[in-house]
Amino acid sequence: MLNISGKTKLIFSTLIKLILAIVISCVVMFSMLFVLYKPTYEVKFEGEVLGYISDKADVQKQISNFLQNGDKDNVGYVILKEEPTYEFSFVKKDTCVSDDEIVAKVIDACDVYYRVYGVNVDDEEKFVVDTVKEAQEIVDKINEEQKDYQKKSTIEISEKFVQEYTLPDDIEVAVNDINKTLKDSNDEYVKSQVKTVSTSYAAYTSSSYTVPESVLLAMQSENGSLNFSHPLNSAGIITSRYGLRSRNNHKGIDIGAPTGTPIYAAEDGIVTYSGWYYGYGYLIKIQHINGYETYYGHCSKLACNAGDSVTKGTLIGYVGSTGNSTGPHLHFEVRMNGNAYNPEQFIN
Repeated sequence: MLNISGKTKLIFSTLIKLILAIVISCVVMFSMLFVLYKPTYEVKFEGEVLGYISDKADVQKQISNFLQNGDKDNVGYVILKEEPTYEFSFVKKDTCVSDDEIVAKVIDACDVYYRVYGVNVDDEEKFVVDTVKEAQEIVDKINEEQKDYQKKSTIEISEKFVQEYTLPDDIEVAVNDINKTLKDSNDEYVKSQVKTVSTSYAAYTSSSYTVPESVLLAMQSENGSLNFSHPLNSAGIITSRYGLRSRNNHKGIDIGAPTGTPIYAAEDGIVTYSGWYYGYGYLIKIQHINGYETYYGHCSKLACNAGDSVTKGTLIGYVGSTGNSTGPHLHFEVRMNGNAYNPEQFIN
């Protein structure tokens, strides 16, 4: 049996009391520490102490979410040049922790690039919008507006990434401004194509052109098909149809439209007559392939000369009421080898 002397017992007793004192002191010290201080993370960013946060995981999550998604649906990408660092520390209880404020400072230092879509007219950007769908709708509206123009502009969409951009205050107003500019440009172009603009009958010298036999034979034997377009681009209404009417056999159709309405070649061909022609008033004749001819009567102005080669849609004159006419309209005929046919069977 172990025999412990009284001296040894005293040493052990003293040692135990010392350990207990140390433990109690530590408990008291840590209790005071937690009463007077709180655990936090010190955040350093770009060489500067931003402050203290209480929830490191939440702060990191918010910053990572911004780097991945940005603050808008059309964010392309986000660049953060330097990541913040976190150091665990105790601070006094009254020290302010500012998780949201620090997140905001880090986010504010990010370079955010937004994906936007420019609406370009002839390679000149007019404005930008947030989505390609909206840009396409705008382009479609502008193209629909200018579909019948002689001078068409190229309307395109461009994609780009920018850090800052400004949306139009009113998209509809911006589109209307573009359409007005394009209309004015087309009107100026149309005016420039008019070779004679006087409405005086004496101002036009009637001219005719005989297609050379070799050219005519080539045109008559050409294998291409004809697809006549509406000479007024579907403007106006038919006021008199082809065929018998009260006093005579109407060899074409009359399309009522205001004086000055543009008249366009219904198909490719060669102008064989341009000038005054009896009851037709100012008349234009165009020779097409396969023996077809088209007549455009009662014009107020002529925009072509005999001998001109024209393509479908070329401006050739303007609606009027010259010759035997009771009001402004276009008299339109389709003939083949001299025989008149109902134009409504040919035009789209």
